[in-house]
Amino acid sequence: FGDGKTAIRAGFSMNYANDQFFTAADNAASGNTGLQVSPINQGLFGPTVSNPQGAQNITPPPFQIPTSFMTNADNLFQPVAGYAIDPGLNAPYIEQWNLSIQRDIGWKTSLSVSYYGNHGVGLFRAIDVNQLLLDQNGFYGDFLKARSNGFIALSHNPSGGFVPDHNPAYDKFGSQKLNVFPLLFGAGFIDDPTVATLIEQGQFGTLSGLYQALGFNTDSSGLPGPNDPVTLFPNPFLLGGDLLKNGSFSTYHAAVVEVRRRFSKGLYFQANYTYSKVMTDYGGSQSQFQPYQDNARPGIEKQRAPFDLTHGFKANFTYELPIGKGHKLFASDSRMLGLLVDGWQTGSIFTWQSGAPFSILSEWGSVNRGLRTVNNTAVATLTHQQISADLGTFEQANGSVYIINPKLVSPDGTGIPASPQLGTCTPAVTGGFCNPQPGDVGNLQLNAFNGPAYFDWDASAGKDFNLSERLKLTFRAEAFNLLNHPVFSTTTFDNISQVNVNEQLINSNSFGQSTSTISRPRILQLSLRLKF
Repeated sequence: FGDGKTAIRAGFSMNYANDQFFTAADNAASGNTGLQVSPINQGLFGPTVSNPQGAQNITPPPFQIPTSFMTNADNLFQPVAGYAIDPGLNAPYIEQWNLSIQRDIGWKTSLSVSYYGNHGVGLFRAIDVNQLLLDQNGFYGDFLKARSNGFIALSHNPSGGFVPDHNPAYDKFGSQKLNVFPLLFGAGFIDDPTVATLIEQGQFGTLSGLYQALGFNTDSSGLPGPNDPVTLFPNPFLLGGDLLKNGSFSTYHAAVVEVRRRFSKGLYFQANYTYSKVMTDYGGSQSQFQPYQDNARPGIEKQRAPFDLTHGFKANFTYELPIGKGHKLFASDSRMLGLLVDGWQTGSIFTWQSGAPFSILSEWGSVNRGLRTVNNTAVATLTHQQISADLGTFEQANGSVYIINPKLVSPDGTGIPASPQLGTCTPAVTGGFCNPQPGDVGNLQLNAFNGPAYFDWDASAGKDFNLSERLKLTFRAEAFNLLNHPVFSTTTFDNISQVNVNEQLINSNSFGQSTSTISRPRILQLSLRLKF
């Protein structure tokens, strides 16, 4: 505008990203050691016979070279995992752009309003291409029949427990004949407590993975092949077919307002507010391995990034007290008075920001198997807005702290009904949660909710003692988390992955509770520093 007080800046760049290039490739490569064979492996499942010629005269079996992946699968405990790297794997890249307007508003102070954005393209993600077949072999329909039979049996004989098999005694009550379970080894051991429990819970994916791992879907040889009575996975010789590819994305948009004063007359300060959002379809790890819950529905994985913070306000200042030498107040040539009042300085850092995002998860294998279901969310009976209104910090009389309103917690401490249900969700408490039905996933988005807001205030005060031209003694008093304000964590222990995760699990007996803080207790620190 001709006054030299306004600046407009814009920029764009494309940057190729590491994105865990080495750790992701190493994870995939170390899981695929290539074709290998040894006499021990070849004879592992061979016949046992008596040898009339003596133990030293036995003829070893031929050492088969070359070998094949099928031979590996037969000789080793099957089914094995197959790892691969897309031969067309490319380095991911990030597109970044920004636009800002800065204005000098006087008093050595500037105001800037900015927009920042970026887009991650072709980010690494390893997925499982050998996903469980949901409804292409009749097993899913038979699973639903078995589950219905079990609930019928339970309703007419509660003391008899959940009996999912086809019992002629229940024909008149609507039980159905099973056609696929009888084809499995041992009829799928359908009345075994472990199997019956998975059927009752609706964990179709977990049960299918168990059958594949134990070979219960194979013919009498116990090895996978084209004559298997039931094909649970596209490749019967594998359990997981893990492929590293350029399959993920991220987007970031932020608006920033900042006020900054240059250091003048003993005062410097800076304050900014950021409103932002980061979306991705990947939670992130060094191996970049995170299978989809369902390859046919990748949109289920779209979520806020684990590090997304919607609101953030931060401020800091440094102020030299206007007393002593060089100032009007307490200015004196007295050395003693100067030691007391000269060189005082104070400062502070203030942070307030939204809590880290977290998910409300079921983790039950209703669609896919095992670790493929760690992102399966819960079924909610309230809307996102209604659930968000019941989040915060709820301290109880016994000293426990909840980040989810205890009224949404079931009497047994979980977030689910007391027993599995057939059909729609009827929570244990009004507004509560349920596990998904077989073949379905939860209706909540991943990382949809914010944990408790983070607040921290650090402050300091200090003074310089000019002992001589060469020696200066500096005293500082510092307080970290000055108000001793606790910020409770959303972290819970995950029984599936056996690690602490920033999620809330409805099947945990401590659902909704917080047992740790992400803030540190108040720390007071005094220091003396001699400078020469």
